[in-house]
Amino acid sequence: MLFSTTIRENVTYGLPRAERDKLTDTDIEAACRKANAWSFINGFPRKLETFCGERGVKLSGGQKQRLAIARAIIRKPTICLLDEATSALDSRSEAVVQKALDQMIEDNASGCTLMIAHRLSTVRSADRIFVMDSGRVMESGTHDELLELPIEKERTSNMVNEDAQTVRGIYHELWQTQMGGGSESVDGNGKELEDLRKQIASLEAKLVASRGQALPRLDSSILDSKTVESDESTPTPTHSGVSSTEASDIEDAGE
Repeated sequence: MLFSTTIRENVTYGLPRAERDKLTDTDIEAACRKANAWSFINGFPRKLETFCGERGVKLSGGQKQRLAIARAIIRKPTICLLDEATSALDSRSEAVVQKALDQMIEDNASGCTLMIAHRLSTVRSADRIFVMDSGRVMESGTHDELLELPIEKERTSNMVNEDAQTVRGIYHELWQTQMGGGSESVDGNGKELEDLRKQIASLEAKLVASRGQALPRLDSSILDSKTVESDESTPTPTHSGVSSTEASDIEDAGE
């Protein structure tokens, strides 16, 4: 939540006045840098004195989220609660905000950070993930441990229905739905892409090398033989009618 005031006051909002008075521009800038917010703040003519508008209407969704993260960072909290921190963002903004969240969590290693999210990319790096369903913990573990659980569906009369409720591997199934496959699939696609890049680079190198070489010359004997064959295969033209000698004999006979 942002308020209709400056970026500075939004970042320092909620701090006791004594603490706010001690903060310098350098302290606020450091918090904004950790939240990946300084780049767009520095682009505004008034920088920290820029007005955000009612509920931050002058800023994008990703910018508002990063300012909220900066507000949390500057407090140096022991316990931090993040509820759907990236749910309203597009993929590009999510990546930037996620990087800021990872930095904040790393700086708060001595404390505790609780994240609630439906986007699994947000909680992938968590020390422990709890999968909840109707208030009950269905699965728990790290990202890699949960992906190792096989997906099992509820059975009906010894038949497995693909539309049936998942009873095991809930996180695994949701990860495949959101990411298009497990971690092995992602790694495999990355390796395949790298192989294709190497093949393209090799073909480009061969193309450049071939452009620097002269075209291959044909052997002159081959050319001569081809010419002879062409001459032999060409039929000799013939003329129909009476030749000049025959015409002369005809004229003598007539005399």
